[in-house]
Amino acid sequence: MEKSVEDLIEKMYQDNAIHFLMQPESKNVMVNATDMAKMFDKPVDKFLRLRGTKIFIKELLVHENEKIVSKIGFAPPDVGEQNDFVPSHVSEQNKNIPSHLRVYLTETDIIYGTNKATFMHRKLAIKFAAWLSVKFEIWMIDIVDEILNKVIYKRLSLLEYGKEESDEKEELLEKVKESEEYKRIKEIEANARTRNKALKKLDADLLAGQTTLDI
Repeated sequence: MEKSVEDLIEKMYQDNAIHFLMQPESKNVMVNATDMAKMFDKPVDKFLRLRGTKIFIKELLVHENEKIVSKIGFAPPDVGEQNDFVPSHVSEQNKNIPSHLRVYLTETDIIYGTNKATFMHRKLAIKFAAWLSVKFEIWMIDIVDEILNKVIYKRLSLLEYGKEESDEKEELLEKVKESEEYKRIKEIEANARTRNKALKKLDADLLAGQTTLDI
């Protein structure tokens, strides 16, 4: 059973709702950790305080950013001292840029909280699921794979196809603009705008009493 509201997907585990937030641009899924913890009556904070969890978050950031560096071919300059969760090659300025405009990841891309819930990067969420229950961990792995394969990649494919058609449309428009027919259409449209402007001025003058109609 599932229902989608924009980028939010709901999946059921033993009659308990778990919410997944899709991030198609980064090919990622964020998972509502508050939903996960509620089922087992365990606080999220307890898991986050574990030394192993802190190390995992730091190493996950380094790993994900190294993949980005490898893909784009360069890394930003080292800005010196960073906190324990942000790798040295992520610039300080990068933290204040909205995630959809940033290239590199920061801690808020791995875990962030709202007034109602805590969301985790899919890899951290799977580790959290393992801490809660092995059976739940296996279910979580399957669901994340399903969302990535059936929803996000399909969505990206459709977006890419749409971009290709948009590019083709622009090319066709450029060709059409060179035709005499197109130039004539633009001339007719310009004439229509001129007439409409003249009619509006005439109406305004009539209302103001500056022009009279001789009938």
